[in-house]
Amino acid sequence: MNPWILSFLASLRNHPLLSLGIGIILFSFAVLILAMGGFFLPGIVVPITFVLSALTILALTVLLRTLSKKERIGLTGITILMATVIFFSRSEVSIFTGRDQGSISMAATELANHHRLSFSLPLSTEFFSLYGPGEALNFPGFFYSPSGALITKFPLGYTVFLAAFFQTFGISGFLIGNGILLIASTLSLFSLLRSFAPKALWGGMILFAGSLIPTFLFHLTLNENFALFLFLFLTFHLMEFFQKQTHEIYFGVIASVLLFPFVRVEGFAFLGITITLIVCIKKTRRFIKEKILVRYLLLVKDKNLIY
Repeated sequence: MNPWILSFLASLRNHPLLSLGIGIILFSFAVLILAMGGFFLPGIVVPITFVLSALTILALTVLLRTLSKKERIGLTGITILMATVIFFSRSEVSIFTGRDQGSISMAATELANHHRLSFSLPLSTEFFSLYGPGEALNFPGFFYSPSGALITKFPLGYTVFLAAFFQTFGISGFLIGNGILLIASTLSLFSLLRSFAPKALWGGMILFAGSLIPTFLFHLTLNENFALFLFLFLTFHLMEFFQKQTHEIYFGVIASVLLFPFVRVEGFAFLGITITLIVCIKKTRRFIKEKILVRYLLLVKDKNLIY
């Protein structure tokens, strides 16, 4: 195996949050490709979903070992507060149609059942014969394809993510998938505040845990669940990348910002902003030219041209 790849994988062991985030992102790209190709099969999806679940547990274990005793106690208190807020809120996942979260849940379950993004129901076939292709008025959140199949109108990133967990764990998969995103979002916020706003660390974490955000993330099946994780993960590692330019942090930044448009349309704005910032800052631009373009893609042969 390429020595650079071995070095890259070894460095990820020292960055549990980065490893977890990259794992979620690569998993999402994998199931997205499977869904778009019509190969969303249990024999492929279930094993990689178990791998991501195991990676989450492993990353949590490694991360806790890197924290001080005070930080572990603080995070334990935050977890208890968050669990209390979630426990005393709604206890079911919203899977009813007619609202965005219901439409996304339905698209995820049908993807898991039919192993492809488009599907048909007896009732939808009858309505299609009346209305034809276009927006499915009787199935909010869906369009009719020219062939009469239903297909979701929402970005696919979060839908395929949920579908993988539904296919693996049944209805509990919605809670497990949302739980992993909540864990990753919480750890990203914790790392962001600890590194760049240490005085606001515990105040910010208490405000986050005591708000309705954990309830929103845990119970509702909306694209914002995934978008929050990507935003916090991207923000933290982009700020880290400005301070220290390494391949693993760069890969985390690029992977997360490339996935963003598949989760929310605003992701295109974040993609443009991220690329602009990296290009405009001299030391990050220099890193891209020297370490990426010259060394690996061989786009620039004369290093004397780098400024």
